[in-house]
Amino acid sequence: MEIPTLNSIKAALTGLKTDQRKRRTQLEALRRERDLVATAPAARADIKVAMRSYVDAGGERYSVLLQRALAPLVAKPSMLTDAERVAGVFGLVAATAPQGNPTPRGFDMVLSGLAAELTVAAIDRAVDAMTWPAPEGLPMAERAAELARLDGLISKLEAEEEAVAAQARDAGLMLGD
Repeated sequence: MEIPTLNSIKAALTGLKTDQRKRRTQLEALRRERDLVATAPAARADIKVAMRSYVDAGGERYSVLLQRALAPLVAKPSMLTDAERVAGVFGLVAATAPQGNPTPRGFDMVLSGLAAELTVAAIDRAVDAMTWPAPEGLPMAERAAELARLDGLISKLEAEEEAVAAQARDAGLMLGD
């Protein structure tokens, strides 16, 4: 068995310290990347999907309320000659609001029910015209997977760093910072 020289020990220790610095640099880069992914602005497509869902839900609520309002007219055709009764069908915004006072959400519901496609088109145009922070974030469907991938890489590097530090300590070496 060959006895290591001081130079070979010094070289090995320098190599370990270099590897440790590289790992820490990689860790910092991965942590920064993870922070960017986690805090990036929403993707335009995600905003459009969320708004479309809101419009669709409002349209469904309006349809149910409109059917309820129409039911008495269907059951009693004689009511069709009562202008106030017929006009009441279109007063659904006030009828669905607390104390009969219209609310923005009630107006949203009526717009969603009567003009869903126009409302969605207007929202899409507004989103497309907006100045978006750069870079645009990953779509939400991809964001969780990317965060999980980065978390896995970070955990792996942290475990490697701890394993090397433990081996060095066990050998009586101090790698330092």
